[in-house]
Amino acid sequence: MKASKKAMGKAGGKKPHARRTKPGAVLIGADLGGTNFKCGVLGMSGEVLWRDSIPLLEPNDPRGIWSEIRSLIAEAFRRAEGRRVAAIGVGAAAPLDWKEGRIFSPPNMRGLKDARLAGMLEREFGTAAFIENDANAAAYGEFRLGAGRGTQSMVALTLGTGVGGGIIIDGRLHRGSNGVAAELGHTIVDPTGPPCGCGSRGCLETYASATATARRWREGVSSGRIRPPASLAKQPGEVTAKDLFEFAELGDGGSALIFAETGAWLGEAAGSFANVLDPDIFVFCGGMAAASKHFMPALLERFRGRAVSPAREKAEIATGRLGSDSGIIGAALLAAERLRPRR
Repeated sequence: MKASKKAMGKAGGKKPHARRTKPGAVLIGADLGGTNFKCGVLGMSGEVLWRDSIPLLEPNDPRGIWSEIRSLIAEAFRRAEGRRVAAIGVGAAAPLDWKEGRIFSPPNMRGLKDARLAGMLEREFGTAAFIENDANAAAYGEFRLGAGRGTQSMVALTLGTGVGGGIIIDGRLHRGSNGVAAELGHTIVDPTGPPCGCGSRGCLETYASATATARRWREGVSSGRIRPPASLAKQPGEVTAKDLFEFAELGDGGSALIFAETGAWLGEAAGSFANVLDPDIFVFCGGMAAASKHFMPALLERFRGRAVSPAREKAEIATGRLGSDSGIIGAALLAAERLRPRR
């Protein structure tokens, strides 16, 4: 159920935490993307009790985006039904300082430039709040309750508009000295390749994201290498990776070829990651993971040609199990983990 306009209008009123609480505690987990904001109420072990999402209609307006964030989190407090909210965790698609709870200059949410989002949430709701990189949050969700459950080391790659990453070492999320570790999509796989938004060239993201996969198909059509399916009902320039998945499901050879190329690039990078990190498991998640049957054979073949033994034989390669809930689950569980030292 969507947050109603009436509920949204009350976001700045009486604080939800002031209500009489029921026994037990819950967490609020949120996933803040450039176009949508998802939020959920979770048990302390990460089980999702309620979830909802809203489009971000004013991502570049500071007051507008804050109102949208605040309204859905206020709805989550109401959905907690009087139970104490132990912490709020937000995974954000933005460069950020996870220790200070500050977002820097998100390209798709300019309204949050330099926002100390964790502090804003704490002042508004009277509850401890923490922010994390969204890919780190999704990776941690899969590690705790998804495909990586029961392992001690994991590399996750999220395949969507870009390619995100998350690394777990000895059961803990690895953030690096400056909090920007695991930008796996910006691993250079071809120094002479296409320019990347990060300023470099030939990053994995420019070959293996959903955006890049669709771009390579369009380039193939333009060059005559790829023949569009006869059923194509839109202009080639409008085709997305989701369309390619649908084409491939119907047996289209050109779409299957492009997915195989994407898989080969992913296997190229994963082989290098295996040689550096030697994880128990690789987990591929995000929207394009739905097409894994079309890119996984090529991924495995290239991975086995690049990784050294015994990682080549022993590393498990899987797709995510939590779907779009991985971000809110991971953000909530990371918030609970960071809350403990405060007690």
